[in-house]
Amino acid sequence: MANSQPEDGPPSKRKRLNMPTKRGVANIVTSVQNLLRNSQSNPIGGRDLFGPTKIDTKILEQTMAEKIHRTKILTMNKCQNCSGLEDMRMNAADPAKLKEINEQKLKHSEEMRQTRSVFGILDDRCRENNGILVIRIDGASNKATKIPILAYKPKSIVDANRISYTMTGVQVPTNGSTKFQTSCYMNLCDRYKKGSSYYFSLVLDFLVKLDKMPTKLFIIADNASPNKSDELLAGYGYLLQSVPNLKSVTLVNNLVGHSHNELDGYFGVMNQHLSTKTIFSTTDYDNELKKIKSTREVNNVYNVYDMSGLKSNVVHILNRGTHHQLHLFKDDKNVIMQCVAEYATTEAFEKLCNNSDQIPLFKDQNIVTQFVAPIVIPELVETEKSLRRLFKSGQGFFKHSHQQSILNHLKNYKSEDFEDTIKQLRDKPAYPLFVTTTTSETVTQYLERHGYIATNLPKPLVVQKSK
Repeated sequence: MANSQPEDGPPSKRKRLNMPTKRGVANIVTSVQNLLRNSQSNPIGGRDLFGPTKIDTKILEQTMAEKIHRTKILTMNKCQNCSGLEDMRMNAADPAKLKEINEQKLKHSEEMRQTRSVFGILDDRCRENNGILVIRIDGASNKATKIPILAYKPKSIVDANRISYTMTGVQVPTNGSTKFQTSCYMNLCDRYKKGSSYYFSLVLDFLVKLDKMPTKLFIIADNASPNKSDELLAGYGYLLQSVPNLKSVTLVNNLVGHSHNELDGYFGVMNQHLSTKTIFSTTDYDNELKKIKSTREVNNVYNVYDMSGLKSNVVHILNRGTHHQLHLFKDDKNVIMQCVAEYATTEAFEKLCNNSDQIPLFKDQNIVTQFVAPIVIPELVETEKSLRRLFKSGQGFFKHSHQQSILNHLKNYKSEDFEDTIKQLRDKPAYPLFVTTTTSETVTQYLERHGYIATNLPKPLVVQKSK
């Protein structure tokens, strides 16, 4: 069928395979070649047990690469729309119905392409250092975030006794040899509960370390409830209210199944880097992360604040969580407003930038100004018990220095007052705004005044009347 041609087309017309897949295919092809080369004839006569020893390596590699590529796509695909349309396409017998389904698939793909375009434009604007900051935030999987990491696996250290060393990445676009830099926030034994307040606190910590305060802040995260909750909106609304140089905060969430981004790429590099290491302490783990070229910093000690006390003051909008863009900004009266868009498309993004369909974020602005977020103090009793079990099961493997490194890390946390953190952000200078007005001298006028030939200035438009 003509419509199925792209599905069965040659691999050369498909998306380029990543390096791990290529290496895996190459290893399998080499093994098959060696097997065929060393095969022997059937001792009782007839055909060989194996096929002919001569084989076109290129054809074999392309065939296997196609199968591996398809398997990975089907395994990772979680988008309900993609899955439903693909199921309908496979069961469609009527050509007219099949055409209709394919048109819907193209429409859905175009929506996702527009979302990627929005992200790409934001990244480029961020690299211009003009006051726009784009932050991607997400947590790494548990696969490579446990201690110890062992190239060998002794029977005494079972997986249940290993301790979690979860990592949340905060990534920003940069100029230079790497297009993105990632700050790693480590959370030993999950001593801090992950949620809206935790993610907001990490963004606060990241902003404190910047030289200047951005004017517009964009947060790109997975489409999960902690990334769009009233508690999170309360935090960013408080930030807008308290920091004059910050003018707007936009939360962007992609569709489930289409949320893979550059931060997930960093996690893949991290997993591959750690897969061949033997690590017994948090210090060794951190040092390995620092060896990755795109690692900005590794943070073990940072403030975590509880913003839940302010969420009851947020104007709750029914079904707001089903939307994928939330825009917070200050109006002319310095009141924090909110507006929502369904998807992160270019049309919806333009609508948000025009601040249409806006309503207040807070029920009472005075409550916001009086709010002080308490510091989250981690509870360590149960965690220390888990560590003792690990050290006992790994006796002989865990040196005294390893144990001390982990215990010291566990008890070391920051307790800086919330007001002090906000004051640091308030005191940061803003990015300079380069605004050209009709009253100021343009670059062209400046050059002409000094005797240079410059680009002609645009002249006023004149509509000619018909005779």
